[in-house]
Amino acid sequence: MIPLLWAFLLTAFVEGAVVGLAFRKLRPVYISLLCNLLTNPATNVLLAVLVMWLGSRAYYPVLLCLELAAVGVETWVYCLLAGWPWKKALLCSFAVNALSCGVGLLLL
Repeated sequence: MIPLLWAFLLTAFVEGAVVGLAFRKLRPVYISLLCNLLTNPATNVLLAVLVMWLGSRAYYPVLLCLELAAVGVETWVYCLLAGWPWKKALLCSFAVNALSCGVGLLLL
């Protein structure tokens, strides 16, 4: 349970900081936190379960699929709550997810 909490906190911090620096407004940071509450726990639990089921060699392919799904969900949330056009929402979601995933992999 603790590793999942650390994964969430790290992701929320990294993504929130980048969104805050990029947009200089609090609303996108709040939306980023909501996005992470929606996607991070589910992504990490599904990743753990699927890797146990499929084996450790499936880690990176499963991670990629789950990260892409998270980008899709977060893009939709940014469009809905921030009123952003889908291209801006997709670019933001992809960039912050790639960064936070990369940071997580480096720390792993």
